[in-house]
Amino acid sequence: MATIRKMAQTDLVQCARIEESALDAWSMEQLEEEFENPVAQNFVIQNEERIVGFCSFHYSCGEASLNTFTIHQAMRGSGWGKKLLSHCIAYFKEKQAHMIYLEVRSQNQSACALYEKLGFQQVQVRKGFYKKPDDDALCMILNLEESSC
Repeated sequence: MATIRKMAQTDLVQCARIEESALDAWSMEQLEEEFENPVAQNFVIQNEERIVGFCSFHYSCGEASLNTFTIHQAMRGSGWGKKLLSHCIAYFKEKQAHMIYLEVRSQNQSACALYEKLGFQQVQVRKGFYKKPDDDALCMILNLEESSC
């Protein structure tokens, strides 16, 4: 059973461990700074035993921007990411946001497929945006005023 809730400061250590498996992983210091940021909206998804993923958005002036989104490596492809992101979309709709923005590595096919399935549309490509390994960033937007997610 999945439980989705706002991140608590006591979750940061588990989130940092999950983040270690990601390309462009955030450090513990970055996660702490994000947690303290007044415009940040941070969420975790957990099963009965532990946190299996988390995400962080900035929200201001009706726009949400996804800054980091990571599911535990062993749990990827099992629907946890879709549950978490679907919850966040509903959360921002309730806040009357009009759009969600994100950037994703072009080679991250599973993430791109998830975003497209949830209604995000590619609006721009930033060539050479990511390093180690080199990759383009796909800029995607979900228009919440039109979305049925």
